[in-house]
Amino acid sequence: MWSYFKPLLFFLMIPLTSSATATGTVRRVSVPEEHRLYLACSGTVDLQWRHQVNRIIVTKQGQSVAYMNQQKYDLRPDGSLVIKELETSDSGNYHCNDQLVADVEVLKGKNFEVSAGRALLLPCTVSSKAKQRWYFRKDSHVKREPISTLLKNGTIKMEKKDPQKRFSYDEDGALQILNLQPGDSGEYLCNGEKVAKVTVLTDHLNIQSTTALMQTDVVGRENRETRPINVVMIIAVIGLCIVVLLAGLLCNLLKGRLRKRIKKCSTVTGHKQEGTELQTRCLSNLGSEITQSDGEESPSHVEDTEVQYASLGRQNWRERSRVQGDQHQVIYSTVVSARPAFQGLERITH
Repeated sequence: MWSYFKPLLFFLMIPLTSSATATGTVRRVSVPEEHRLYLACSGTVDLQWRHQVNRIIVTKQGQSVAYMNQQKYDLRPDGSLVIKELETSDSGNYHCNDQLVADVEVLKGKNFEVSAGRALLLPCTVSSKAKQRWYFRKDSHVKREPISTLLKNGTIKMEKKDPQKRFSYDEDGALQILNLQPGDSGEYLCNGEKVAKVTVLTDHLNIQSTTALMQTDVVGRENRETRPINVVMIIAVIGLCIVVLLAGLLCNLLKGRLRKRIKKCSTVTGHKQEGTELQTRCLSNLGSEITQSDGEESPSHVEDTEVQYASLGRQNWRERSRVQGDQHQVIYSTVVSARPAFQGLERITH
């Protein structure tokens, strides 16, 4: 029976699969203002970049590219988007071909408060040297510790133990810290100059540990709006699956009962035929004895035509007259019931 329901359940699971894919890889990144940000997208032929829900910033169809503001945005051949000179108004969700790609937070000033689990970019704006050496310290009273050095040729020399590889550099040479932890709170220096003081907020520790490209739930207004619809769809599909399974179980139960009844009827019919033959022989002997005794006790009944019945089982007889010449006929009939108990022998004379 299960083989009949497999295709149906597979079909019913399609909405669940489609709703599960509504959550994908989202880059949750915090960047200081006036820095550049690179956002990747897999589309290379036809694509559309949107900021928030309805703000279309770039559209590409074949070789034709249309910008909302070309001085602000740049579209690369691989489909990635470059946002120049970040401002606080650039914060929000960015979509590529209706898929949420990034949750961007633009930071202002030099004292940053960033939620745990996000990625943080720190450009070395305090030094014009091509070589960058980054340091970290908890506060100004603690000795600084080297993090890494970015050489002129792009080589990175790590000086801090980093088993999870959370520290790296972006395309513009900004220090990138992935999956911020409370221990990352402190001051960051580039070439000995303070770049920023970072405070990692611990009220978001329930967010999964991620990298710059992390697995997380889709955030944003449009996803919050569609979430109740997805929940209702999931509940409806689960309810339909339960109904289908219950219907299958009910069908099996009814089929089982029907088989038992058919088998029982067949068994009772066989016993009935066997019982009828035995009772017929038994009652024939008893009938002859009863007839003889009646003839001695009440001879008046012998002169009249009479039909006698003897029955086993339930008392459900009908009078019948059957005369052959001058002979008296005694007819014994049996009624076989489902109860095996012998209910007695009776005699009726009309």
